[in-house]
Amino acid sequence: FGKALKLTADIYIANKADLYLYLNNDVAYVQDGTRLDEEERNLLDTSHRKILAGYNINYDEISGDWESRYKMAVQLIENLICKK
Repeated sequence: FGKALKLTADIYIANKADLYLYLNNDVAYVQDGTRLDEEERNLLDTSHRKILAGYNINYDEISGDWESRYKMAVQLIENLICKK
């Protein structure tokens, strides 16, 4: 809506997750009519990374083709479940 959403650190702390999976934007861009354009997608990626870094939120980055991404996500989730 043309305005930046201001969130306090308390919001991030209250909503902290045990696992953050961050999908890299390294797959081919496909416009399906509902997505941001590619430039906006890349700007949003940069913004998300800045916010995560600014609040010291650790995340696991998932990249590669769709099958590799799926396997990485499953493995990270299984690792978390087994650790608890």
